[in-house]
Amino acid sequence: MGKSPVEITKHTIQALQEYPWPGNVRELKNLVESTLITGRFDKLKFESHTITENPTNDFRPFEEMERDYILQVLKARNWKVQGANSAASVLGMNPNTLRARLKKLGIKKPSG
Repeated sequence: MGKSPVEITKHTIQALQEYPWPGNVRELKNLVESTLITGRFDKLKFESHTITENPTNDFRPFEEMERDYILQVLKARNWKVQGANSAASVLGMNPNTLRARLKKLGIKKPSG
């Protein structure tokens, strides 16, 4: 790549080994190449979040995220489904569509 040799620290090697590499070897190759191209240093360094975070850990099923968000909006609107300042208006949904989603997702207004 026309660059001077760089040192790879033990910490960097350990981080590279512990990262799950969801993009496989191509992701590793691209990361090393871009770091070498853009860096001006004598040790190979990555942005701390580049290899320490595993973004797939935060993934949840869409229905679970949808359920949580609808619940959050309903609670904020005191379980008002339709009308002015209602959950349906905040969500940009027809009230009947929201009711259907509530039924499908098993969301019921708490009693009491």
